[in-house]
Amino acid sequence: MENVLFRAPSVGGVINKILAINENLSTPEIIQIVRQSMRTRSGEQSEFASVEVIDEQHALTLARASLKKA
Repeated sequence: MENVLFRAPSVGGVINKILAINENLSTPEIIQIVRQSMRTRSGEQSEFASVEVIDEQHALTLARASLKKA
């Protein structure tokens, strides 16, 4: 997980917020939340910009929902 946090700080920031909500999530559960929160934005992909972005609010909603399952 540390490699992801180092290479993509924006993803790392979202992951830190997810873990702040529910520190008991496993790595596969965190990955699932991030994947479910990916959105495609319009525009061309380039070396410095991705077409996919994380919908942070949706990711945090899913993290909160994980608390209800526990």
